[in-house]
Amino acid sequence: MGLIVRSAANCKNCYKCVRTCPVKAVRFTGGQAEVVEELCLHCGECVLSCPQRAKSFVAEGAEILRSWLGKERIAVSLAPSTISYFPDVARLIARLKAEGAEVVRETAEGAALVAKATGEWVREHPDQPWVSTSCPVVVNFFEKHHPDLLSYLVPVVSPMVAHGRLLKKRFGEVKVIMIAPCPAKIGEARDSRALGTVDAVVTFHELAEYLGLEEQEPILRAEPGRLPEEDRVSRLYPLPGGMLPAAGEDLGWNQAILHGIDDLEFLVESLRKGTVQPGLIEALGCRQGCLGGFSFRRQGRYAAQSQQFLASLSNWPKGDWAEEQLPLKRTYQPRVMDRKQPSDLEIRQVLREIGKVRPEDELNCGACGYSSCREKAIAVCQGLAEVGMCMPYMESRAESLSNTIIEATPNAIILTDRELRIQEFNPAAEHLFQQSRGGLIGQPLDLVIPVDDFLQVAKDHQPILGKKVTYPKYGKITRQTIVWVEEHDLVLALIADITRQEQQILAMQEVKEETIQKAQEVIDKQMRTVQEIAGLLGETAAESKILLTQLMGLVSRDGGSDE
Repeated sequence: MGLIVRSAANCKNCYKCVRTCPVKAVRFTGGQAEVVEELCLHCGECVLSCPQRAKSFVAEGAEILRSWLGKERIAVSLAPSTISYFPDVARLIARLKAEGAEVVRETAEGAALVAKATGEWVREHPDQPWVSTSCPVVVNFFEKHHPDLLSYLVPVVSPMVAHGRLLKKRFGEVKVIMIAPCPAKIGEARDSRALGTVDAVVTFHELAEYLGLEEQEPILRAEPGRLPEEDRVSRLYPLPGGMLPAAGEDLGWNQAILHGIDDLEFLVESLRKGTVQPGLIEALGCRQGCLGGFSFRRQGRYAAQSQQFLASLSNWPKGDWAEEQLPLKRTYQPRVMDRKQPSDLEIRQVLREIGKVRPEDELNCGACGYSSCREKAIAVCQGLAEVGMCMPYMESRAESLSNTIIEATPNAIILTDRELRIQEFNPAAEHLFQQSRGGLIGQPLDLVIPVDDFLQVAKDHQPILGKKVTYPKYGKITRQTIVWVEEHDLVLALIADITRQEQQILAMQEVKEETIQKAQEVIDKQMRTVQEIAGLLGETAAESKILLTQLMGLVSRDGGSDE
């Protein structure tokens, strides 16, 4: 699992993470940004810049610490910058020991060993420039993105690793917990080359939350005398240029100080050109060093205040462990993500897809997060970016689609400002009201149609939906919906011409009424006929009855005479 995790629900297609990431270690899928661990420097820029807090570093150190306290022997290593984050370090140390930490020491003890080993290495190899490697961001920068320059890295472990080894050598079977300002230390502790030296890393913020300590002002206002004598070790290490002076080294060679990814990019360019003088380049991943890094920027702290206080500690007595003999050598290895370089044809195909046919079409606006359209096209080919990330292209596409809809719709569309001056009058409106758009834009709407309904909507912002309106002047019957577009302070009317339908309905009504009338006439006639027939049938039946009665009487009399 990578160090930076994402909340998908909060990721909003803003592309700010890729804009701020110095190495573009971000992959977009379905509009969602995911940090690519194989490219990530662990600098935290994407976490700090995300406006929706969709990204965060893995926070596992405090849970590990909680599970070990009271069960394991714990040795705590406090980063030098701890003194600038917590307002009372003596209180912090006392609290950690009360919680169950057996040993609490400063990582600066390891820094002294590293500074000494670095100085010796540079003196023994004076023929080339050497880049310090105490900062894990710097190591990630070279191993993941510039592996051809690994030979310039000083082969010495970081102060964290050195201190972890020192604590385990002195105190035996202990769990070493590093209290650090930089989440990149978590990644360094996970590295197989450092396994077993530091068992867990707890960031400043995690520790403050775990212990319930308020993150107050820097310790400028605290008295330095509150710190234990045994912990008064060099604390200038997290400052740019503080590495070797912190160990009391007399440089005696060229030294350059670089801090921030921009400086590192310049260094890479210079190393490849061969313009860097032999000596030591002290490199830190964050501007202003650790005190301008993730933890302090996250809390809005000013590095200058912290630097001022740390500088006052430079003359404090050093610890007595700088002469400790420990294995401090390290190796470096390329960790480059396999990214196929697309062909020029593939790049041009992507550019063409986003409307970049000619060189002048490539605006290089940077809205997508990439410095140029071509760089973005390469990222698309490599599966790191999406075509839809091009803002001018999507805007043009949306505008074109919108214009197509407005132009093609059979319904009239009228758009006015709050003063009812016409802003849009589409072709269907031109046809309906027999007006030319060209002469109407910016003109009052009442030159065309009555505006009572428009005035009402503009006033109370309540929509009028599906109202039938007749325009005798134009011989038209319409059904119209008028709404208020709040975000633009506009009145929008959608007007459907229903004249033909209404005429058809009227004609049908006339046919219906005529049919009913004819049917009634037929019914009336039929009733008269039935009545006449009934009358005739009644008379005939009466006569027949009389005749039959007489006949029956006659027959009866004839039968009696025969007896």
